[in-house]
Amino acid sequence: MSASDVIGKRPKLIGTDLDGTIVRDYSGVSERTVEAFRAAHNIGIEIFFVTGRPPRWMPEIREAFGFGNAICANGAMLYDLMNERVLEEWLMPVEEQLEVVKRLREHIPNISLLSSTTINSIMKAHMYLVGILALICNPFQ
Repeated sequence: MSASDVIGKRPKLIGTDLDGTIVRDYSGVSERTVEAFRAAHNIGIEIFFVTGRPPRWMPEIREAFGFGNAICANGAMLYDLMNERVLEEWLMPVEEQLEVVKRLREHIPNISLLSSTTINSIMKAHMYLVGILALICNPFQ
């Protein structure tokens, strides 16, 4: 494919990371960024915000942009940003989480782990791990 083959074509979808990419440290999203994504959205490009954040941390994004969907919790769920609801979730069963914790503690005894839940997930007795198990170790113990 040459450059002339793609001239005049546009993407159908934009997926972007949030924190440290389009969301600046503690100062939110710049107006320039919002305008760029709004222009893309206005010509029919689907926007997906891809993040490690759980849905409860997405209001800032909803307010800044006013459109789009999100892939949250490091890929564990598809989230409808405007209607504030989980469309699909791919969760790690509790039994598997407990096995991961057991194996990690065998090798890293002082490890601490963080897990987060959603209301639907509690009813299904499932949880998803936030981050890559959000490992916090104290090497001095």
